[in-house]
Amino acid sequence: MEMQEAIKAWEELKIKDDFMFAKVMRGKKLCKKLPERLAHRNR
Repeated sequence: MEMQEAIKAWEELKIKDDFMFAKVMRGKKLCKKLPERLAHRNR
C-alpha cells in the first residue's frame, strides 16, 4: 500500500475511524456530549 492510499481526506473520515474518534474524545465537551447524544438517539 502506498502512503497516498493510507492517508484519507478529512471529509472521508467517520467517527468510527480510530483517528477521528481519538480527536473527538480529546475535547472535554465533545467527550461528554457524544455519548449522551448517542444514548438519546438509541432510545
